[in-house]
Amino acid sequence: MRILLAEVNRQLGQQVQQRLMSQFALDSTSDVPMLNSMLLERSYALIIMAVDVHAEDRMQLVSRCRQFSQRSAILVVTEPVPVHERVQALEAGADDILMRPVHPDEFIARARALMRRTDTPEAARLKIGNVEISSEGEVFLNGTRAELQQAEHKVLSILVRRSGRVVSKAMIDHAVTGVASEELSPNAIEQRLSRLRKILEHANANVQIKTVRGVGYILEPLEVPVTMRVQPTRMIELVRKN
Repeated sequence: MRILLAEVNRQLGQQVQQRLMSQFALDSTSDVPMLNSMLLERSYALIIMAVDVHAEDRMQLVSRCRQFSQRSAILVVTEPVPVHERVQALEAGADDILMRPVHPDEFIARARALMRRTDTPEAARLKIGNVEISSEGEVFLNGTRAELQQAEHKVLSILVRRSGRVVSKAMIDHAVTGVASEELSPNAIEQRLSRLRKILEHANANVQIKTVRGVGYILEPLEVPVTMRVQPTRMIELVRKN
């Protein structure tokens, strides 16, 4: 299983990092926009957030990680903080919190305990209809590996990860640009979604991207139109003829 280590203004001890690298497949970043991109492109059993920022910023980072990665366990490592800040982190989406100083043995034990909760097939591969995203971030449409542009890959990834739930335009903007901004105009977002819809249609993907006016977008399985369904009596006739 793969771990993502996000070191924001604070690094873990060298001994802890070496233990992680020797025992797990590890990706790491200290850049917040890159963190957003990595969360969308790959599934992680565990996200370790070594953060030394203001409490409000810490909560936003944890909440964003939880939004982008519903199935990953999140472990926050921070300086000693008051109880109410630890509670806020847990409510924002963290599964566990460790305060420094951290003993390497306890750290690895907690990491393994959290990953046991995500050691399921669902954590390795995300699927809705015949659209799949592997743990390595590869996209498969109707069983065929798809080569998507980076922006389209990120948009489809976040829609799949939040399938059945509305994804706001702001979240799509944030996923594509890597920052909370107004860099993408509403028309630009619509154009990206339009291209993505055409790609899905061309690949015979049995999902659809619906627009929830004034709110955002949602990815849902595509129902077979009534006119295309074979009636039971007709099915019997076809079987007899064959």
